[in-house]
Amino acid sequence: MKKRFMLETRPSKNENNKLYKLYNQVTKNNNNIHNLTNNVFKVPFQIQTILWLGIKFCFSLPPRFKDVTCSVQEGMRKIGWHGFFYDRNKSDLTKFDKILCNFNRTFKPKLHSVVENELFPNIKQVINNIICKLKRNYVKESFISKQFLDSFLKIQEDNNIIIKPADKNAGNCIMLKIDYENEVMRQLDDLNTYFPSTKAHFIYKMDKLIDDVQYSNYKMPPELKVKQLLDLNYEAAKFYVLPKVHKEFNNFPKGRPISSTVKCCNRNFSKVLDTILQPIMNLMKDVLLDTTHFLLKLNEINLLKDRKYVLMTADIESLYPNLPIKICKQRCMEAFVTNKHKLNYPFSFNEEQLYKLLEWSLDYSFVEFNNLYYEQHKGIPMGSNSSVTVSNITVSAELKNMFYSRPEIVFNTRFIDDIFCIIDVTEIVDVNSFINDTLQHTFLKFTYEYSEINVNFLDLNVGITDNNVLETNIYRKPMSKHEYLHYSSNHPLHIKKSLPYSAGIRIIRCTSIREKANVLIDQEMEKFVRRSYPRAILNDCKNKLSLVTREQTLRPKQQLLLANLGIHDPGILAKYNVDLTNTQIENDRNKIFIVVPFYKTLQNIGTTIKDILLFHLNKCKEDKYKDMIQKMYITIAFKKTNGLNRYLKK
Repeated sequence: MKKRFMLETRPSKNENNKLYKLYNQVTKNNNNIHNLTNNVFKVPFQIQTILWLGIKFCFSLPPRFKDVTCSVQEGMRKIGWHGFFYDRNKSDLTKFDKILCNFNRTFKPKLHSVVENELFPNIKQVINNIICKLKRNYVKESFISKQFLDSFLKIQEDNNIIIKPADKNAGNCIMLKIDYENEVMRQLDDLNTYFPSTKAHFIYKMDKLIDDVQYSNYKMPPELKVKQLLDLNYEAAKFYVLPKVHKEFNNFPKGRPISSTVKCCNRNFSKVLDTILQPIMNLMKDVLLDTTHFLLKLNEINLLKDRKYVLMTADIESLYPNLPIKICKQRCMEAFVTNKHKLNYPFSFNEEQLYKLLEWSLDYSFVEFNNLYYEQHKGIPMGSNSSVTVSNITVSAELKNMFYSRPEIVFNTRFIDDIFCIIDVTEIVDVNSFINDTLQHTFLKFTYEYSEINVNFLDLNVGITDNNVLETNIYRKPMSKHEYLHYSSNHPLHIKKSLPYSAGIRIIRCTSIREKANVLIDQEMEKFVRRSYPRAILNDCKNKLSLVTREQTLRPKQQLLLANLGIHDPGILAKYNVDLTNTQIENDRNKIFIVVPFYKTLQNIGTTIKDILLFHLNKCKEDKYKDMIQKMYITIAFKKTNGLNRYLKK
């Protein structure tokens, strides 16, 4: 049996034993691996074993101290900028200052403040102290060797296969490269959405964008510093698809198109536009922010017992590609003009300036695949930072007359492209015709379903009893594989402990009857057992969950949700005794997050970095920074390293 794991490099005995144990689990739970090669390529056991660990799995390979050094240097740069802003008058500091400072991280070379050298006069010594102490705390751990993973990558290359996650968290897909590329090209060859382009044309359009930004710089608010927002090391958005294996297909499933805009020239403009449009989006009454927001609204609904109701859910087909850019701009401008007297921006902002940001964010959409360039001429970019806010504002305006002119619809709300309605059908003869007539629009197309008993919406199953009382249960899509993070992954222990607890909190929040919630929690813990979580941790988690009430999980906490409820549903805030004046996070401006790579083989990596940085800060001789150092709160955040996605053929 052990020979099944033999690749070109022979694993050690310990590694082989661990792989063998994993194999026994894989043989029982291998339905999350989809072979889309039409049986041309037989999936070896070693690929099944590694893929069963999950795309988010991180391997415990030897640490890269060069990456740790870069993270510490970035942390000191952040502290330097924090000192720079702290030294200024507080009235001059806006959230846009922090946004701009954050954007500077993408530039090469990165911008450093003059305060950094004053706080850390000997930067090399600080870094050397951190690295030396981490090396002393290094503990070797062997799980899967680097050679084994390299052999895993070579299998993919030799067989010309591609491995990607499936859509809707439905597992992992193994595909022949030619099949995957054919599906991508099928979508990119759709002239209704994309026009074939060239790299020269892409560079020409980016130069045009840069020229327009530089020319319009004097017209924009000086606080935005738009010239600094330009990332001159730009690339076109990377296009890829996620196979929809949960839908019927013959030879190869259709793919969900994704555009990664991480390195796009106009990405920072999209971030600023999102910051400006979010307060406007929050004024739209029909917009849902999350499941908690939906549940809070449902709890306020009282249906009449002598009336007949149906629950209806609708989905807008291909929302982003079907939104005309011209109409998106128009609706955003109308919403800004209508509501600008309600907004409190830290600087003056007019319609012309907003329109420029809309142009820079929406009019320069290019995607690239295999060095082929395409210009997206229809719809808004799916990977853009402002796409959610732009689409929410646009759709709210388009749907307003459709629902508010129908008194039979007693409640309606929407999460981006998913719509939920409660319809009084006591006097409606043909419910299907009524819904069909309601969901008529010029460019938005809908699919819908309705029921007198229950419907699925977001991650909930919403039901209505004989007495017209609404009940909710947690809903999981049939294609979901519950591929939780494996306990052996190179992740901080507190994260792995928090996962079953968070899953239990979600069940309590979504399930209106506690007895059902307790049964579901027991079932959920068994799914974590399959991912090698110790029973002791899960039992401790269940004991903590037994003390949590549903009202505690529903209590609104997030700032955006609190602001929304304060505008549209102040009664909910009063019900939970939430005082908006006391919800602001104290000393938020004094928090600094330093992101470092995590290695569980480096003991106390976060505490070590934080303690040494604070030690050197306290040695600062500048009196003007003493108060800032005392109030400063450094938080170490971890990023994953050696993730499985690094070893998947792109």
